Amino acid sequence: MVLSRGVIVHHGYEKIEVKSSNGSSGTVSFKLSVGSDLAPVLQILAYCVLPSENVVASSKNFDIEKCLKNKVSLQFSPAKAVPGEENTLQLSAQPGSLCGLSAVDQSVLILKSGKRLDADKVFNLLPVQSGSDYPYTVEDEQECLHLRPRRAVATDNAYESLKRVGLKMATNLVLRVPQCLSYRGLMYQRYQA
Repeated sequence: MVLSRGVIVHHGYEKIEVKSSNGSSGTVSFKLSVGSDLAPVLQILAYCVLPSENVVASSKNFDIEKCLKNKVSLQFSPAKAVPGEENTLQLSAQPGSLCGLSAVDQSVLILKSGKRLDADKVFNLLPVQSGSDYPYTVEDEQECLHLRPRRAVATDNAYESLKRVGLKMATNLVLRVPQCLSYRGLMYQRYQA
């Protein structure tokens, strides 16, 4: 699953047959076209549901160069002028472009650094640059996991990988390490540091 600016922009799956159950490992690769529309951060979430129904997941953020797809052209006529001389400025841009223009003496630019419109300022206007977590108010309450003898408990924390990119998953698979265990009538609570 690929996310950009808090929105899923690509998703898919690959079905892999596991030939042996003892120590199986392998690799899966995919191609992803990256364009300026995915800037400033691309988040990739990969997860695998094993035959045992355990879920293994990981997420990774990739920074995308903050380039703008719309090009802007600016021309003065004449190219150089003396104070008081008439000058014409022609600004051209594609429809939907955000343009900022300031015409001041160069010495003012030296004194007022950081006042120019640049790619960073444009991308900082985005309401969401990358997803991260979600509010605790949407957190699901965890019930105790009831164990039977000889049952393996999932140790991979796929839940954290999903939460890191701001996603919740509706599933009957075990995604989280439980807060407590119930075994033969006794309750075991996980210690929180």
